[in-house]
Amino acid sequence: MRSEPERARAVQAAMAGAACALAIVAVILPPEIEPWSRAACQVIGAAAALAALSLPGGASLVPAWSLSFLPFAAASVLSAACRQMALDEAADAALLVAAGLLGRRVGGDERGRGSVATVFVALGAAAAVQAALQHHVLYPARAAELAAQGPAAPAAILGVLRAGRPSGPFILPAALGGFLALVIPLSLSSALRAPSGLARAAALAAAFLEIYALALTRSFGAVLSLAAGLLLALPNFARRRRRRVAVLVVIGALLASGYFLRARRLDAAAAEGVDPLTLRLGNWSAAARMTRDHPFFGTGPGSFGTFYPRYMRQGMNETKYAHNSYLQASAGWGVWILWPVGALAVALLRAARRARSARDPVAIASLAGASSFLVHNLGDFTAYLPGVAVPAALLLGMALGREHASGAEARGSLVGGSFGGPRLAPRGPVAMLLLLLPCGVLYARHAIVLARSISCRDAALAAADRGDLGRALQLAREAADLRRADPEPQAFLAQMILDRLRADPDRIREGERAAARAAALNRESAILHYTLALCHQASGETTAAFREIDKAHQLYPLKPLYALESAGAAGNSR
Repeated sequence: MRSEPERARAVQAAMAGAACALAIVAVILPPEIEPWSRAACQVIGAAAALAALSLPGGASLVPAWSLSFLPFAAASVLSAACRQMALDEAADAALLVAAGLLGRRVGGDERGRGSVATVFVALGAAAAVQAALQHHVLYPARAAELAAQGPAAPAAILGVLRAGRPSGPFILPAALGGFLALVIPLSLSSALRAPSGLARAAALAAAFLEIYALALTRSFGAVLSLAAGLLLALPNFARRRRRRVAVLVVIGALLASGYFLRARRLDAAAAEGVDPLTLRLGNWSAAARMTRDHPFFGTGPGSFGTFYPRYMRQGMNETKYAHNSYLQASAGWGVWILWPVGALAVALLRAARRARSARDPVAIASLAGASSFLVHNLGDFTAYLPGVAVPAALLLGMALGREHASGAEARGSLVGGSFGGPRLAPRGPVAMLLLLLPCGVLYARHAIVLARSISCRDAALAAADRGDLGRALQLAREAADLRRADPEPQAFLAQMILDRLRADPDRIREGERAAARAAALNRESAILHYTLALCHQASGETTAAFREIDKAHQLYPLKPLYALESAGAAGNSR
């Protein structure tokens, strides 16, 4: 039989292993790109969070004050225009909470913190190598292939390839920049605390690769957020060198971000576009006006892209994100969401002061990476990209976990409650597990069903491209059946019929029914009403088509396609 310390070490090793697995899956297969990766992350996160909470002392991982916001969150979801979209965003938010809880449990163990930090450094180096290959090899080769097509080459894709801004494993260069800003402090810290020359050289090489890849992204927001994080890591340096390093970090960040901003503006001007700063100002203004009009429970989680068009003004871009995660969260959830976010920032600053006095390099580097994430989301939306947000939540938890463990060590061992609070009776963890297990099962089921539905849609597109329309239609129906409360698969079925089977009256009627269900599930979406209008037109119901076009125009006044004149032209062209 294992002794109590051995059991404690085994539990901590298991928690650290779960944290490493979660980070690896999230980064190598970003959930915003791979639906089954999202399901895997949510299942791993749910299982690890259940374990962390059901272990003795696990309840103290959650601040008591945070539970008071659950009714507000429930009200925001229940009052949303589209309940399914709200639940999907709430599930992503729950994944970040689960990752934070797991990180907090791991953060109380020095060996676990070191293991997770090593994995982060390796993931950062791997992403940097991929980014360098994209910039120097893959993008130029692909650009040459497209250029050989002459005028038929898609100009937008060709412009992106020629710009050469890599995204690594992520969907956007800014996402890669945000992730690198997370891991560079850990790489530098690993170099400073490496036990051998070989380990120090490996950590320095990783840091160099990550900094180089960050430069290739030309993400000025990531550079500024990295600078903010590095300033928190200054206690790793001797006192006499701190001021010198701080000056170098600030000057370097200002020069680099200024150069990147100028380069991005020149790229936009060459493409006859609007510079990124102007676009962001428009996004922020729209999000602020949405919050003003819906201050209590917001427009509903996941609905920013739906409501944004009616707040657009001339010169603004179409987008699903506000390029400021805090403004977007307040617009979707309500202004109350800023209170727990602010409390998190305050807790992070307090943890930074304690880590400085303790001279813990890993804790300080975790704080630096977590802080860079919070700063980066002032001008971007990586909090809505799980591939970056999940590692950031782990780091946030680790940064706060050391503080949690320090206060608990005096109150008992791990098995008896070393993670806070008095010793629990043997039945305590079992009761906690029985209470939370049904929630975890429902959460995992939601994740798996969503992944299946998206996979069916992807397979339907592939079948249609092969010319197998029967199989494509079957898969599209299956995607819609799996998520009956989700308007997206219903609209997908209708659009597939419009694109591929317009000549079949029976199928057009089926598409009309699917489009009507989609519009009913999210009445605030202009594109869904427009899709329904096209189905009405295809079936000869002109009056109904004009009615839906008018609804789309009211919801998105600036889009010429939704003007009644466009609808009339489309109807006359039939």
